[in-house]
Amino acid sequence: MNWKRRFFLICITLIILLILAYPIHILEVRNISKGIVIFSSPISPKECFTISFIHSVDKTLVKDLFIIQEDNKIKIHESYFKLQCCGAPFNYDDGVLIKEGDWFIMKNITRPAMNTLLLTITSINNYTISLKGINLPLTHFCEDGELVEIKVILKPILFYISGQ
Repeated sequence: MNWKRRFFLICITLIILLILAYPIHILEVRNISKGIVIFSSPISPKECFTISFIHSVDKTLVKDLFIIQEDNKIKIHESYFKLQCCGAPFNYDDGVLIKEGDWFIMKNITRPAMNTLLLTITSINNYTISLKGINLPLTHFCEDGELVEIKVILKPILFYISGQ
C-alpha cells in the first residue's frame, strides 16, 4: 500500500473517530426508584418538550412546555391549564397570564432553569412526556410512588447509538 493511500485511510479513520466521539445533548428520563433509563432522545438547545398531567385537586389537564437552554438546564417556558386556580400561585413577575379559548396560559415564565426535573408518579396524575411526536405515558413504565428524573446530559454519539 502506498503512502498516499495509507495517509488517506488514517485521515478517514480519524475523522470517523472524531465524529463518533462528538458529544450530543440527550434528554434522559430515568426511573430513579428502579435505577433504569426509561427513555432517551437527542435534543438540541432551544428545543421544547411538554409534560402533561391531570391536576391532583381540580382533575383537569395541565400542560407544561419546557425549553432546553444552552447550558443543558431545563426551563419552564409556558403552562396551559383549564382552571385558573391550577396555575396558582401566579405572580405577575413570573410572566404573562392570558386566556385563549378554554385555556389559561402562563407565557414567558421567568422562573429559574433547573438541572433536573423530579416527578413522583401516580396513576391519578397520569404524567406524559411529549417530544418530537412521541408521547411517553410514565405510568406505563413506573408504579405509583416511584420517582422519575428528567435531565439533559452530554453523551458521545458512539455511546448513544450503542445504547450505553
